[in-house]
Amino acid sequence: MVKSGENKVLIFGLSLIVVVTISVLILFNRNEIIKLKDIFVDDVGVSNVSRINIIRSSDNKEITLKGKQAKEFLDTLLNTELKQTKVSDKTIKESFWITIFRENDVAALGVRMDNNLLVDAYSYKGNKNNSKYFKAENGSIFDKTEKMFE
Repeated sequence: MVKSGENKVLIFGLSLIVVVTISVLILFNRNEIIKLKDIFVDDVGVSNVSRINIIRSSDNKEITLKGKQAKEFLDTLLNTELKQTKVSDKTIKESFWITIFRENDVAALGVRMDNNLLVDAYSYKGNKNNSKYFKAENGSIFDKTEKMFE
């Protein structure tokens, strides 16, 4: 027969295992690498993209990408590896505001990308992932965007 003290130890041990297991699952799910295409591809309508406008926030300079250049940039943007994160506390020195338009000049997707690799994407149709922040795994998309303004 199990004594009362042994029951308490057993219950504590099982509770601890459950809490640790749930914590590990939450931790690993939050740090999952995702891509914008996994979240927003249906909102964009990749084959129907007519142009992409990019505004550099430091001087409000705007460029427009069309045709092959737009498709290549969109492919790179949508395939950038990201992790969901909270708002960064680093100082933002430069941001790019990217708007992807479908045919008939309909805005489909907006993306704000900062020098600290924080990415905020939102669908103009509405999406449960609007207003979530992501951190790019590397700076290649930011660097590529910055070079277009040179």
